[in-house]
Amino acid sequence: MTIKIQLRFAITIIVLALVTLGATELYRQRTDTDHFKALMTQAPGVVNYERDVRPVLDRRCVVCHGCYDAPCQLKLSSSQGISRGASKDAVYDASRLTPMEPTRLFVDATSTEAWRRKGFSSVTEGGDKAASVLMGMLHLGRDHPHIAGEPLPKSVELDINRDLSCPTTPAEFADYAHDTPFGGMPYGTAPLTNEEFRVLSSWADSGAPAMDATPEFTIETRKAIVTWEELLNGTSNKAKLSARYLYEHLFLAHLYFSDSTENRFFRLVRSRTPTGEPIVAIGTRHPFDDPGPEPSFYRLRPITSTIVSKTHIVYPLSTAKLERIRSLFFDASWVVSQLPGYAAGTTENPFVTFADIPSRSRYQFLLDDVRYTIMTFIRGPVCRGQVALNVIDDNFFVAFLNPDYDLAVSDPDFLPQAKSLINIPEESTSPLTLLQQWSKYYNSHRAYLSFRENAYFEHDPEGREVTLDAIWPGNAFSPVSFLTVFRHFDSASVVNGFVGELPKKIWVLDYQILERIYYNLVANYDVFGNVTHQLLTRLSMDYARMEAEGLALSFMPMQRRQDVRAGWYAGAGAQLALYLGHSLPERQRPSSINYESKDVARELMALLLERHPRFATRLDDGHPLARLSQDKSGFVKWMPDVSFLKVEGDDRFYSLLRNKAHDNVAFIFGEDLRRNPDEDTLTVVEGIVGNYPNFFFRVSHNDLGRFVDDLGRVNDEKSFQRFVEVYGVRRSSREFWAMSDWFNERFVEQQPVEAGLLDLSRFRNY
Repeated sequence: MTIKIQLRFAITIIVLALVTLGATELYRQRTDTDHFKALMTQAPGVVNYERDVRPVLDRRCVVCHGCYDAPCQLKLSSSQGISRGASKDAVYDASRLTPMEPTRLFVDATSTEAWRRKGFSSVTEGGDKAASVLMGMLHLGRDHPHIAGEPLPKSVELDINRDLSCPTTPAEFADYAHDTPFGGMPYGTAPLTNEEFRVLSSWADSGAPAMDATPEFTIETRKAIVTWEELLNGTSNKAKLSARYLYEHLFLAHLYFSDSTENRFFRLVRSRTPTGEPIVAIGTRHPFDDPGPEPSFYRLRPITSTIVSKTHIVYPLSTAKLERIRSLFFDASWVVSQLPGYAAGTTENPFVTFADIPSRSRYQFLLDDVRYTIMTFIRGPVCRGQVALNVIDDNFFVAFLNPDYDLAVSDPDFLPQAKSLINIPEESTSPLTLLQQWSKYYNSHRAYLSFRENAYFEHDPEGREVTLDAIWPGNAFSPVSFLTVFRHFDSASVVNGFVGELPKKIWVLDYQILERIYYNLVANYDVFGNVTHQLLTRLSMDYARMEAEGLALSFMPMQRRQDVRAGWYAGAGAQLALYLGHSLPERQRPSSINYESKDVARELMALLLERHPRFATRLDDGHPLARLSQDKSGFVKWMPDVSFLKVEGDDRFYSLLRNKAHDNVAFIFGEDLRRNPDEDTLTVVEGIVGNYPNFFFRVSHNDLGRFVDDLGRVNDEKSFQRFVEVYGVRRSSREFWAMSDWFNERFVEQQPVEAGLLDLSRFRNY
């Protein structure tokens, strides 16, 4: 699918973006099904952006134009995105030798004129079919509908890496329409209804006016905003350093007041103006970059964009959380000898910048909302992350080291000695520095591993502390401390608890691994960076993964560790990469845990669940769908990465997650060469897991057993296509948009705070 197709998609999305009412209002409209249905039946007349247009844009356009990889950078999730328009420059370019200029909405430009200077073009100017790119795309889609219920023609490209044309003039659009007749909007799906088309057409003809509603807050919410801003803008050195740490860890969060009944979300930003004045945000490439001359202030800025699931990373603010943060940072007994500056080469290293803050406070802050921290790796600005995500397995469990057993927390001398060895790769502007920077990081990493091993051995040579007690069990502030990660090729999900069948691998993270991954993949990551930055980020994550795996191995019998890891890194090349990158030290602490089986990795997970059964989540063995997670007949390799199943009759819904098997995840390239499709497994989870559904299935409650039997008999592409004919909902189906709406509505019901619009840009053409 060429640029042209993407542009069409982008235009449809622009319309959807106009409908965007704001984070809070969007949340309301997502649940307001009656309003949406009423809109589709009302009499023709003048349309209102907020009342009429935005619901159509959200449900038909933003579902593909809501992230950085939106076609032609056309983000329709806010009025600012609509007025900004489209760009021919692609955010995702793996061959980029120099960083591109960032194009973040609400950050890198604040006016339409400023976006025009950055190369963005309007898609709404002109109004009529001949002049407006938006209307041209809508008419093109209407004039060339797909055959309902049939697979799309092969000429309709759906690969997210397809070339895009992004026409910005009538002449360019004429060429696009000629070359790509099926490139209209909505791209590659069932068409809009007559009423939806009328609403968008009327809106476009009137000049496409759009303005996100100005949020209005209750007295309770306004007081909460002031309280938190007062805390974060204290004048003492301790308050300033604490606030800087909190900002660098919460800058991606969608903050909400969990004590309030208002569904309002906020972003923590740095502003030139104090509390009570309009926010003048300070835009920097990274959260740890110098904000410029003082004064600057931390402010809570309301989110007015439509909430999309991929970037919706929620973090609760409450009275209890306020007191918890006070006790961990502001009221704790520590002093700041001198505030750190913003010198390049050090400011991205939190172990240096925040050395004065007690490591127990820092680690406990992360543990209190540890799923949020892990989600920032998963749901950050990386909307297209296959190269970044092939550093992890498709399914694994995550646990954390108890602070009392972490020398970085319990030994006051550990981090001061180790901090210079724990490096975050610096962002490079030249590929010529890749080997130099990598060599620097490699050497410091190996030095840290040796230091850590010696420190732990000297502290506990007999391994008496290597027990299940050393795994963090959670507390009142972090009731769930076990997590499950699912990778879906170029996206991933993290869910609470150990979900599904026991995978082959578990990670255990201590404070420094968790903090280092955060700064590597979130705070220091630049989606607009060059190829050197992307490679250094990916390669350094290799070592962090190995450390987390190695920490998990330390809980297993010494004599079995090499065999377990050899199973995780099958192949001579992977073993060599492992040895060079993270060889096991000769001197190791034994484990004090008694094992009875040969599969000690899975036994460790089972022992943890036996001790903490509340963290286990899986379908009952008697459930018909449970068989799909246990069936080894090979049908899984024909399934998409993420599919949603609607069970009609009881209105239950499930996520079917394909876990792709690999020999190893030791290399950045050649993933297909290390695949074992016959060993793929399926995890079935009730509810919504995943931001990018690849397909929809539906079956009546009475036929659920037959659905399972028929899927189990799939053994080739033809039999899978027959299965799709019976149970699938294709992109061209008349049911497609109703099914999309249904799952979005159920998502809100299931997870009213965490729900956001699901992204359909990865939906398959079966």
